[in-house]
Amino acid sequence: MAVVAAVLCLTSATVALVPAPSSAATGPGGETVAEGGHTAHISRTEYGIPHILARDFDGLGYGHGYAFAQDNVCELADQMVTLRGERSQFLGPGGESGEGANLASDTYYTGQRRAGTVQRLLDRKAPLGPTAELRRMVEGYAAGYNRYLRDTGVGKLPDDNAVRHQPSALLPPSARSRPGPAA
Repeated sequence: MAVVAAVLCLTSATVALVPAPSSAATGPGGETVAEGGHTAHISRTEYGIPHILARDFDGLGYGHGYAFAQDNVCELADQMVTLRGERSQFLGPGGESGEGANLASDTYYTGQRRAGTVQRLLDRKAPLGPTAELRRMVEGYAAGYNRYLRDTGVGKLPDDNAVRHQPSALLPPSARSRPGPAA
């Protein structure tokens, strides 16, 4: 699961590092989310764009993960199922791209995971691998996303969520009541 979270968040996390001017944030003060060692203040512009303020990278990732889940829980769940090679398990072997598309996707991503390419890259020390700050931000991101799921509950997820009726798709394989595909 950590590999999936790292892959999903490596590109978007750096955007949150650019501090937003306080004049850009509007609304009644926003909201502060906190859990464990993670704390972030989330405010939104009049167009709904989140601005995250935090004292450290853990909190920045936490706020970013929470705000992203508020806006995109369905998309992120879909990507998690894809990167784990589980589209066929939860959505059937077909797919939007044609017959067998999910099965082909599952075969590719399962092969990538088994090859260990992403894990080898994550195991490298900076500058060839992620910095300590980025690792903390990714851990915070996953904690923020998970906090949103706990706060919201499966019954309140958007109706267009392709995995809404398979809530175990949102969980890491080790936390599921039924076994996932072979790793």
